[in-house]
This record gives sequence, structure tokens and C-alpha cells, in this order.
Amino acid sequence: MKYAKREFERRFLLRGEPPSLPRQYLSILDAYFVDTTLRLRRVVNSDGTNAVYKLTQKKKDADGQMWITNIYLSEAEATLFRSLPSVMLEKRRYHIERGATGQAIDIVENLPEMIVLLEVEGDTAADIQDFPRDFDIVREVTHEEEYTGCAIAQRSALFLSSRR
Repeated sequence: MKYAKREFERRFLLRGEPPSLPRQYLSILDAYFVDTTLRLRRVVNSDGTNAVYKLTQKKKDADGQMWITNIYLSEAEATLFRSLPSVMLEKRRYHIERGATGQAIDIVENLPEMIVLLEVEGDTAADIQDFPRDFDIVREVTHEEEYTGCAIAQRSALFLSSRR
């Protein structure tokens, strides 16, 4: 894992959209490539500026540690990858300032029910040890497969195809 970085992250399902979110957010479009551990992400500021494209791999090692590798792409390179079979996930991400840990609220709306997730990230396991405060948390979903981005994208694809 020479070029990968260990990922320390916890995810929590929230009861709904928090009442006081920042005005600025990121529009994220993820393409999860079928039968791979790869994701192509397009990130655009809420004002429509500054598109960034990342090819990402998240993979667990034999000890169960998650590792993440990112490659930043040009728009032309991202277009090439978009031709591969994938399932898509659109979401809004709001970054919340909370000390040393990174916290973000992800909101997915293109499902029968809105999904609101709180992600807490740190540089070490100790950074994410404390239970987040000031959020209406239903439960922690860090280890629940149905709340991974790929699983939500698959549910979204099924929902959207059933509406056609």
C-alpha cells in the first residue's frame, strides 16, 4: 500500500437534515464502476465553479484496515472513464467545522426517502473515537454495507429505473 493512505472514518445516519447547515456545499456525482473497488467522483462548488475529478479506490487489507488512494484527473480523462459500466450517486456535501476532526453532512435525495449521513474523519483512530454531539443521530452505520456509497448508488439506480 505504498501510495495509499489509511482511512479513519465513522458514518452516522441522521434523522433528517440539520436545521443550520452552511450556505456553501459541494455537489458530488459518484460513479461506482461495476464489479470493481473504483469510484470516479466529480466535485463542484455550490456556485457551479471549480470542477474536480478524482479516481478513487477504497480497499481493506487483511487486517480489516481501510486504505484509500486518489488520482486526480482532467475532465477529458474523467470522460473516458465515464464510458465504463457504473451506478451513479448524486449528493450534496456540507463541511462542518468541528476542531481537529473533519465532519461532513451528505444528503442524498433521489430515493423514496432522503438519506442524511454524518461522516467523521480523522488522521488516527483516536481522532474519531468520541461520539459526535449536536446531531439527531439514529445510529452509527460505519459497518453497515447498505450505507456505503456504492450500495446507495445501486438503490438509487433501481429506484430511478422503476420510475421510468
